[in-house]
Amino acid sequence: MATFPDIMQGHGSQQAIATLIYREGPISQPELGKRVRLSRAAVNKTISVLRDNRLVHTVGTRRPTRGRPADVLEVDRSTNLVGVMTLDPSDSSTKASLMRMDGVGIWDRTVPHDRTIDNESLLEVFSSAAKEMLDVATGKGLHLRAVTLVLPGGIHPVDGSLETCVHFPNIANLPVERTVRKITNCHVSSIADMQALCAGIIAAQEKPQRVAILIWGGGITWSPASPAEPYGQMLSHWRGFGHIQVVRDGRPCYCGGRGCIEAEVGGWALLKQLQAMQPEFADIDLPGLREQAKAGNPVVRKVLVEAAERFGEYFHYLAQASNPDAILIQSGLGLPEEILLPAFRRGLEPWLHPSRRGTTEISVIDDFGQAAHRGAAWLASELFFNPKLIRRMRPVGSASTSKRTQSIRSGVREEQQRT
Repeated sequence: MATFPDIMQGHGSQQAIATLIYREGPISQPELGKRVRLSRAAVNKTISVLRDNRLVHTVGTRRPTRGRPADVLEVDRSTNLVGVMTLDPSDSSTKASLMRMDGVGIWDRTVPHDRTIDNESLLEVFSSAAKEMLDVATGKGLHLRAVTLVLPGGIHPVDGSLETCVHFPNIANLPVERTVRKITNCHVSSIADMQALCAGIIAAQEKPQRVAILIWGGGITWSPASPAEPYGQMLSHWRGFGHIQVVRDGRPCYCGGRGCIEAEVGGWALLKQLQAMQPEFADIDLPGLREQAKAGNPVVRKVLVEAAERFGEYFHYLAQASNPDAILIQSGLGLPEEILLPAFRRGLEPWLHPSRRGTTEISVIDDFGQAAHRGAAWLASELFFNPKLIRRMRPVGSASTSKRTQSIRSGVREEQQRT
């Protein structure tokens, strides 16, 4: 059985033909030859390699107007698998699963760990999950073709390592992509959790539309997505939206600035605000904040409602620029939908053009994990057949964090602890 580079990167015609069968199959061999402008002998040789590696199979024959019947080919989606491995900061766990290319799940596993996990321990978690993933595929007589790693940000664009992560403070320069590739010997790519979420939401839409996706938790991110760019557009924006300055000389932010959106209405900032308001909130954390909000604590809900209104006000610049058909909000702060949406709309709509007021659909994302998982599995197949796509998906500014920026962040964190 040939490895991924042998099938998809060792010969340009193999990748071109496999990609065409994946995107437009079932398709006949003569049509393939016309589309890729290769001779019948070259097409037959390439298809023979793909068949031997059980990537494509014959689903019938098609009789042309003249000549012999021709085989009709498509990708064998039932025997070829993609894997998804997710480092999930919301519940401090690593999740791994296997899906067939037709979308049917066949295996999953969750490994819990805490936020203080270090590089060595997390690499062991990923390594053991990758080995188990490969063993399951082999044991079922199936073929693992691609694995997508869904990481919470700070991905190095060259080797897919996880540089730094505010959710896991002991992680730095984690070579997770290289480690998983060495174990599975298949195509491995790293994407941000926001890209996976965008792809999953667009893939599930019955009516194609442009959406703006907002994540409101400890931090704040956003991305517009559309059927044309299902993994998100203007990717540099969702790295920088939370760090737009909205209050001059405001609260310090870990990015090194002051008065950023995250420092004013992000979950970590709201925790500081609550801790300063009442002694009973001195030891509250994000899970505790969610529980208090869901339980109806009036003080917590008042703080969150005011923050939601300001969040809507801060977002109006990007709403006018991206002009979405719908705005989807995923909140990890526990505020019920019937309270969150009116507050966000009150902050947003006064700033919009009159023609847009009341016409933009605003809703809450209920299945963040499922949508991100669905999108990651879809992207695993897409990236296997078109590896160059990953270059278009790299967010601007994802290169290594400079020492100066790291020192600024360290100083800001120390100041936040003192205050």
